[in-house]
Amino acid sequence: MRILLLAFLWPGQSVAAPDGVEIRLINNRLSVTAHEVGLARLLRLIGNVTGYEPSVPERLAERPVSVLCTDMAVNEAIKKIFEGLPIDYVLTPGKLIVTGVSQPFTEPVGPPPTAVSVSPELLAVKPPSTWGSPSDLFPPKAENTAPSTPQ
Repeated sequence: MRILLLAFLWPGQSVAAPDGVEIRLINNRLSVTAHEVGLARLLRLIGNVTGYEPSVPERLAERPVSVLCTDMAVNEAIKKIFEGLPIDYVLTPGKLIVTGVSQPFTEPVGPPPTAVSVSPELLAVKPPSTWGSPSDLFPPKAENTAPSTPQ
């Protein structure tokens, strides 16, 4: 009975760390306060309250992240964490996967493509009645009319 009473009094989950990270999930609404916290650690703490299993490449694990969001849908709060960071991630049911550093868009190198002109005759579609017979396109092979020599 005591467990039910505690669950009734505390309907959400909360994590507060000594370094000032605070994460609360109440009614599927997430609040996060963090300043200069390693990305892997922040996502692990968020995973503790949301159930998401984070995966962060080792080279990005210690990247410092600061975020302040209050009472947001979980997906929107996670989006806010990555806002402005050049980091790509994928959010799937139960998993939050950091895929790596975003690649900037670059313009193609080299001269622009050249236009090709096509004569109107090539583009004109003629009706089948003007096509002629296949022999007009593929004349029959000339038969060998050279006299044969006896051997």
